[in-house]
Amino acid sequence: MSDQEIIPDQEARRRALDISASFSVTAPAGSGKTGLLTQRILKLLSVVDRPEAILSITFTRKAAAEMRSRIFEFLRRAKEPITTPEKVSEHETQGLKLAEIALQKNERLGWNLLENPSRLRIQTIDSFCRRLATSLPLDSGISLPPGVADDVGLLYQTAARRTLQYLESRHSVANDLVFLLDHLSIGVQQLLELIASLMASRDSWLPLVSNQNLSKEWLEGALGQLIQEKFGAAREEISSIATPLSQMIDYALTQGGDSLEPALDTAIMFQASNAPEQELDSWQAMANFLLQKGKAQALKTVDKNRGFKSGDKNKAAMQELLNQVDANSALVRNLHGIRSLPNPRVSSEQWNLI
Repeated sequence: MSDQEIIPDQEARRRALDISASFSVTAPAGSGKTGLLTQRILKLLSVVDRPEAILSITFTRKAAAEMRSRIFEFLRRAKEPITTPEKVSEHETQGLKLAEIALQKNERLGWNLLENPSRLRIQTIDSFCRRLATSLPLDSGISLPPGVADDVGLLYQTAARRTLQYLESRHSVANDLVFLLDHLSIGVQQLLELIASLMASRDSWLPLVSNQNLSKEWLEGALGQLIQEKFGAAREEISSIATPLSQMIDYALTQGGDSLEPALDTAIMFQASNAPEQELDSWQAMANFLLQKGKAQALKTVDKNRGFKSGDKNKAAMQELLNQVDANSALVRNLHGIRSLPNPRVSSEQWNLI
C-alpha cells in the first residue's frame, strides 16, 4: 500500500487510539485489529507509571505471543538508528512514533522493558485467572498451583459427585435430589451423569435459573416462542410440497391405519395462526408419519399402516413426496427436532421441579 492510499476506516482507527475512552472494535479477520491494539498498548505505555499497570487479555497463547512480538518489534525498531531511508506505511509510522514516546518513558523511569519483557502483561484468559487464584490462595481455596484442564469432563463429574453427597446429609439440597430422582425415575449414577452434562452447558441455563424475575409465565412464553420458531422453519422447508402432502395425508386418514395418529391435522399445521400447544401434537404426528421411528431419516416407503394398501393408486404419488422429504435434509432435521419439543404449558409439578 502506498503512502497516498487511504484506508476507508482510518478515522475510526485514529479515534480508537484515544486512551481516555473505551471502544469495542468489530472487524473481520486480517483487517488490522491486532495492529490497532498494538498501537493502543504502545500509547498506554507513555502514560502509565509502570508497565504492569497495563493488561491485555487474549483467547489463545498464539494471539498473546503475536501481540507481544509486534509490540517489542516496534520498540526495538524505534530504538535502533535508521541507517538507510525506508518506505513505511502510515500504520508503521504511527506505531514507531508511539514506540519512541514509550521508550522515552522507559528510560526516564528505568523500566528496562526491552531487557524485562515479562513486565508487560499480555496473557490468555486462563493464565490471567490462574494468576488471580494464586495471588489470593485463601480466598480462592487453592493450596497448590492451579493448572488448565484440557479435559474438563472429570471436573464436571467431580462436581456432580460432590453434589450427590448431599443425599447422605440433612441438607435441604438432599430433598431436592430425592425429588429429582423420583420425578425422572432414574438411579444415582444416571443423575450424576445428567448433572455433569448440565455443567458443560451452564452458560446457557445458569443465568435463567439464577434470575430472580423468573416466572412460570415467562418460561411458558419463552418455550412458546422457541416452538413457534421450530414450526416456522419446518413450515418454510415443507412449503413446496404442502398442498400435495396435505391431500395425501387427508386421503390416508380416510383409509385408516395403525400408524396414523388422531392428531395428524395439516389444516392446523399450515395455518400458522394457532397457539403452539395446539400445533404441537399435529406437527409431532406429521414427523412420525414422514420419518422412521426414532431416527432423523425419512420413511423409505408407505404401507397399509399409514393408509396406503398394496395396489393403491395414490401410493406412487406418496412415495414421490417421501423422496422429496428425504432429499431435504433441513426439513428432516427440523421434523426430527420437533418430535422432542416439550409442551409449552408448564404444570405445577414441573414448576416445582424447576
